[in-house]
Amino acid sequence: MCQAWLESTRCAFGPDCKFAHGETELRPTKLPIRNTLKYKTKLCDKYTTTGICPYGSRCLFIHPDPRSTAFYRQTAVSKFFLK
Repeated sequence: MCQAWLESTRCAFGPDCKFAHGETELRPTKLPIRNTLKYKTKLCDKYTTTGICPYGSRCLFIHPDPRSTAFYRQTAVSKFFLK
């Protein structure tokens, strides 16, 4: 949605604006085509070391079950210190 339009119902770009002016102009999103051969085949480094991933459900890597995450964190930390 156009931020200017949301705040004041006016937009300097008018019909040339790249963003929607109201719900009637919204379009469904296109889902990205993923390389199915590699999609979610490796563990997410961020998630396994910190328990947090900025991409969340959009991440292309595996986020292990939080109940077993301690194992992955422990493994990642030990690899880090054994370098």
